[in-house]
Amino acid sequence: MSMLFFLLFANRIRVLLSDWRFLLAMVVFPLFLSLMAGNALDRQKQLEMTVLVVDGDNTDASRALIQGLEQKPALRIVASGADAARQKVQDNQAEAWLLIPEGFSARLQTGDLAGFLRLETAASADSRGFLTELVASEVFRISGQTDMMAQLQTVF
Repeated sequence: MSMLFFLLFANRIRVLLSDWRFLLAMVVFPLFLSLMAGNALDRQKQLEMTVLVVDGDNTDASRALIQGLEQKPALRIVASGADAARQKVQDNQAEAWLLIPEGFSARLQTGDLAGFLRLETAASADSRGFLTELVASEVFRISGQTDMMAQLQTVF
């Protein structure tokens, strides 16, 4: 009985392997799809947006904001100087830059942040709204305010 099974199995494999379309469907297509999937996973790392941060306040509150932004998987936060950040964004080497001016911590405590933070995005950036929401949500998290979206100044 087992010999009969082996002969039937061997015959079926021989018939399947004789058809070039079967080989194409069972070997080449899966190999092609796995290469494409691997490439897509590698590109996910490239989809991170680089945001340059200029921390003019250098307080616990500004460091908490920066640390919160660093936790976002879509962002790559890099400390920078204001002139260098502006130039890199203009040259499309970074997606945006965020200025945390001196006095951020004090104004955060009073709740008066209207137009205080400055977020500039590259001219080619399609992510202005997304970045604005991320920054506003982090400021909201550390301040407890509810209307942070209206208070974040964005420059396009």
